[in-house]
Amino acid sequence: MSTNLFTIGLGGVIGDGTRLPLIAESEIMLLEKSLRKAESHLRIHSERGTMGYGWMKLPYADIEPLRLVARKLEDYDSIVQVGIGGRLLGTSC
Repeated sequence: MSTNLFTIGLGGVIGDGTRLPLIAESEIMLLEKSLRKAESHLRIHSERGTMGYGWMKLPYADIEPLRLVARKLEDYDSIVQVGIGGRLLGTSC
């Protein structure tokens, strides 16, 4: 995964020429080191397969297994999932 993991859209936060900015661009630039460190942390744990970071691979994931399950379940009116095992484990239990 060599693409950026996330982007930050500043929109009108730094001003669009018609109003005062909410934050100075120089203040945002002070965050660059922290943001790069955060991206590195996310990338490392995602690549290692650390539990809780799997969501980062979703845009690149093969969703065919999900489609197969969806086809099996499409005739049901509702589905109940019990005992999912906590917030990080999700349905892997």
